[in-house]
Amino acid sequence: MAGCYPCVQCKKRCRNNTIQCCNCNRWVHVHCVPMSSSQLKMWSQPLLSFLCRDCCFTDNEYDFSKALERISSALHSDPKDLKMTVSSESLLLETYGVKIPKQTNPSDQTVDEVSRDILKQFHPAILSAVFPAKTVGDGNCMYRAVSRAMTGSESHHVHFRLLTAIEILQNKYYYDPDHRKFVDLVNDNRIVCSPYSESLQDAVSLYAFSSMTHIFALSAALRQPIRSYYPPQLSAEFVSEPHSRKVIGRGVKMSESPTITIMWTQMRSLSHKLSGKFLKYFQNKLKSNLKEKVNKPMASGFVDSPWTNNNSESLNHILKQAINWKSQPLLDLTITLTGLIDTQFKDLKKALVGTGQYRLADTHRHFEVSKSVWVSKTTDERNRHYKKFRNFKATEKTTVTSTDGKMTIVKPKSLGKKLGQRKRKINERTTTIKKGKM
Repeated sequence: MAGCYPCVQCKKRCRNNTIQCCNCNRWVHVHCVPMSSSQLKMWSQPLLSFLCRDCCFTDNEYDFSKALERISSALHSDPKDLKMTVSSESLLLETYGVKIPKQTNPSDQTVDEVSRDILKQFHPAILSAVFPAKTVGDGNCMYRAVSRAMTGSESHHVHFRLLTAIEILQNKYYYDPDHRKFVDLVNDNRIVCSPYSESLQDAVSLYAFSSMTHIFALSAALRQPIRSYYPPQLSAEFVSEPHSRKVIGRGVKMSESPTITIMWTQMRSLSHKLSGKFLKYFQNKLKSNLKEKVNKPMASGFVDSPWTNNNSESLNHILKQAINWKSQPLLDLTITLTGLIDTQFKDLKKALVGTGQYRLADTHRHFEVSKSVWVSKTTDERNRHYKKFRNFKATEKTTVTSTDGKMTIVKPKSLGKKLGQRKRKINERTTTIKKGKM
């Protein structure tokens, strides 16, 4: 059948040593691709999808955006089909000799003023050796920054995104925390990584922001380390410190020095007016939800004003146990958190009849009723009783009784002090360092 069709490239009849494009179904000579005998043997494997130059090139350049679209469309297909799609994309890059351009000096020497000001404040010495290059902050900024550092231009950022997606797909156990052979490259519990499906979707989606997982994947794809720097602006212990590191991807030598440094910044200040698609989303959906589910409950007294840090830490621990200490999509996390809060309020009502996880304190004991009385009440009566219980504020005790119950004295206005004792300042307080096991 091949002899009946002309070659896509040379237009001559296809007889022997030809391969068919799986998209346009046209044939092409192996030497017209060109393709080596070993590559032809690899393409002979079942389910691999070869594409001719017309189907994977645009304006004589490899179309990386189309490659990402092909992978994205296969994400929800059978795992075997997805594997073959990724293998095909990787082999297409090899077949057509698509490589990262050699490094050149950037033609655009525009300095990022925000980054420069941050460096002046925290690490001014760095500015004597390098300058913070400005990149487009469109969600592709990490790939643009690495592209600029390696090639002198941001125009190859889609190529770098494609390499990252292929790396994550072909080496799942390095990026999927739920994999039975998971190898934790990040190795820092202060960095919360997204679930594998979300990281993968972000990798194949243009304009989707990147995380530390993607930087490790890109480091592995490029076979070189990447220096990550996060300015110590807010929550240094939990944000700046874990994100300021030498990123060593899979297969990269630890002794190798990074030649690429990326700096985490935001494009504009937080007080800047919202614009674009997010402004429309905020006005149409988010703003109304914040008013309905946050402002109104607080104004109506459904949210306790004296909510302390201990309350938050307790609920945080329960939440982590509920999700088995694993990150979840935001919607699932919200549903879980709502369920936990609802359960706590139900337990508060149960305490009124002496059941559930809580018991009434002595100051609130007069609200306790028997089960038979509670059952006999109407719904409105129960709600009124519960509301009185929630709004009740116990008067502070004016006396203190010893633990053995033998002595009761008037409660002092302040705790007793030793002679010469003074209140230490916060920065003078000491911290006990726990000794590790030998």
